[in-house]
Amino acid sequence: MSPHPPALPPEAGSGSPVQLVVGLVLVLFVLWVAYRIGKVILRVVAGLLFLGLAGYGIWYLFLR
Repeated sequence: MSPHPPALPPEAGSGSPVQLVVGLVLVLFVLWVAYRIGKVILRVVAGLLFLGLAGYGIWYLFLR
């Protein structure tokens, strides 16, 4: 018995060109959606940070 596992046939794991293109399009679409969501989240976080700093500045200057 050989110590190596049996080799897979050349057809195993390789999809047709149509499957590869569809898979690539799906991956690119998911990355694009994640990018758009990330931009929105970044804007919200930046806005909250700005409001927090502005509120702290107002409190520090006028209310303490």
